Amino acid sequence: MQGIVTGPLAETGRALSDAFGAEQERQAADAEADAAAGQDLATSARYTLWIALAIGIGAAAVLAVLVVRQIVATVRSVQKSVDALAAGDLTVTPEVRSGDELGRMAASLGSTVSTSRIRSSKSNYRLVNSVPELLRNNFVRHADNVRQRDSRLVTSRCE
Repeated sequence: MQGIVTGPLAETGRALSDAFGAEQERQAADAEADAAAGQDLATSARYTLWIALAIGIGAAAVLAVLVVRQIVATVRSVQKSVDALAAGDLTVTPEVRSGDELGRMAASLGSTVSTSRIRSSKSNYRLVNSVPELLRNNFVRHADNVRQRDSRLVTSRCE
């Protein structure tokens, strides 16, 4: 083929063709480098996503454990208070650890136990304070009965 076309035009065509070939090889090498860099970036992104997912799952697990522990602690505290209340012990009140539904329930139960304790102690106070009066009244009644019996005995002996 070289023998068919000769002259300055042919040499310019061959130089242009060689330049195009060199450019194609350079672009192919750049494309391979870009593809390798893209593959490395994708691999790095994949690892980053897996690490972020693992951290997210770990954080969610820690939060779940904390929430469950708080719920269980509140329920146990309420259970202890209710068991004591069922046994007649008005001194055990549940611990209020939060302002959520369980915390408000525990607070209400504690308020109920405290109110019952106050009412019970007022009733006991009235009862304790009324004991001397009851004893005095019973003693007076008994003394009157003894006097009447003695006076009947004396009267019956005198007759």
